Amino acid sequence: MKNKLLKHFSFGFLLLIACNTSTTKEKDLPDPLVNNRDTTINPAQDFFHYANGGWFKAHPIPASERSNGIFRNIQDTINEQVKRICEESATANDAAGSNKQKIGDFFNSGMDTVNIEKAGITPLNAELARIDSVTDINSLLNCIAHLQISRLRFQYS
Repeated sequence: MKNKLLKHFSFGFLLLIACNTSTTKEKDLPDPLVNNRDTTINPAQDFFHYANGGWFKAHPIPASERSNGIFRNIQDTINEQVKRICEESATANDAAGSNKQKIGDFFNSGMDTVNIEKAGITPLNAELARIDSVTDINSLLNCIAHLQISRLRFQYS
């Protein structure tokens, strides 16, 4: 019985040692949950600001934005990358029909504000005339179908 108990104790001790995988480096890492608390606030009064107040003080919401957080940082990073790809594609002389050439052409078409302003709504006149020609349910349904198909063609072209 003593031998069995010693065997189980030894196994449990070895298991405990094996499960302790933390290193000195891991112990030295800051705990963001602890470091971003605002301990000047009573958690019983306002737990949200107690738990997150330090982060909000260190990362105030920019005047141009409505919110701030990790997801905003991620979105800003993605937007910068997309902008860089578009600007590089706009100045690249890639083969006609290549994705880079298409991206560049599309980007340049939206950035050409002088011609966009000059054209005004003229490019939409045919679609506006189709909408104006609606007189009954059938013509309304045909117009809606046409506009949906046009939207899908544009979206997936």
